[in-house]
Amino acid sequence: MPDTSNLNSDTVRDFVQSALKNCGFDVVTIPVSAHKTPDLALLLAEGRILIEVKSKDDDKQLRGLVESPNGTRLSYKISTIESLLKRAWHQIRDFPSRSDKDFAVLWLVAARPGLTAFTRPAAMTVLYGVQNMEGLIEESGSFYAKECFFFGNSFFFRRKEVDGVVLHDDRQVTLCLNPLSKRHDEFRRTTFAELFRRDLELIDPKASEEAGKCFIADCDLPRKDINSIVRYLKRKYGLESVTLIRFVLVNYPAE
Repeated sequence: MPDTSNLNSDTVRDFVQSALKNCGFDVVTIPVSAHKTPDLALLLAEGRILIEVKSKDDDKQLRGLVESPNGTRLSYKISTIESLLKRAWHQIRDFPSRSDKDFAVLWLVAARPGLTAFTRPAAMTVLYGVQNMEGLIEESGSFYAKECFFFGNSFFFRRKEVDGVVLHDDRQVTLCLNPLSKRHDEFRRTTFAELFRRDLELIDPKASEEAGKCFIADCDLPRKDINSIVRYLKRKYGLESVTLIRFVLVNYPAE
């Protein structure tokens, strides 16, 4: 992927449009108007996907941790990438021609190679509120250690109308599906999602849950009410015990 640090928003949009056309998709630019508009419309047999493209610069908080001396402890609040996602969603949400049948996708392009905000831990926290946990299964007494999606507050939890987010950097292009979207089952079967499943990278928490690889806290409880969420997960998955694994960001080299 070329360095997009000096490119304007139209050029980044055109870059994504060209990439989609090269994959054989029918994608058109949506003209700018007095109202908010998404950048692109991807026309599929399964329906229309509205796409808003944004360029993301580096995450200075995470970059500060990565470049700090060994053993440095820093607090980290993920905010910049979520603010960008929020603005991107509003471009689609407030589009007058949008219908309830349209799929909504936010496409984030890294402004330069090696973008720390697109690393898996940061993205998983922002989009999915992932919490690592371990404990015992009630019926068998066997040990488990799994990720739980939506244990904490997250972008997808707060905006269930968004069907997916694409993270596009110099190393890979990843489509993150929102299992809380009411259109999730339809969207995951589109040729667009199939492209990522087959040739790129697809994060599909529902498929992982169905394979027994993760938990999903798909309840409407306040995310701050940890005890209630734990009780919900115990009932849903038949868990005897739950231990939350908390990590502290420390720049400590592995030897």
